Amino acid sequence: MRSLLWIGFLVVCAGCGDSGDTAAVSSATGPSFQDAWLSSDKEGESRVTTYQPTDTVFVKADLVGAPAGTEVTASLIAVKVDHPDVPRDTEIGAFTQKFDGTLNRMNFDFSNDGPMPSGSYQVDLSIAGKPAETLPFTIPPGEGSQDL
Repeated sequence: MRSLLWIGFLVVCAGCGDSGDTAAVSSATGPSFQDAWLSSDKEGESRVTTYQPTDTVFVKADLVGAPAGTEVTASLIAVKVDHPDVPRDTEIGAFTQKFDGTLNRMNFDFSNDGPMPSGSYQVDLSIAGKPAETLPFTIPPGEGSQDL
């Protein structure tokens, strides 16, 4: 199954970042993301919607109104990619982390051992098992994108 090695994503995640003041958020509204984005850098300074086949996909999400222990999940989905062995809307990998109650920046890093096929992807974020945000991105056709 050498052609499916790209599915063996290494999902790395660390819950770190800036602490946020959540006092202004009513507990009646429940937990939500104040902001969520894809980045080309670990710090989250460059917001992107396009990656190259060998790039790491950095996901940043600022959680508000959540009690400690709330689970946040990021799922990487191959929506429609240029590879015959990957059906539409295939989940490639997912990672769940628990909110620690102090740092509101949730960080998820998706990387791969080889190039990802060109096509459309998305990261689905959920809070406590409920869908919360979808972050679409593309990998354009290019050299190496289909060489699995």
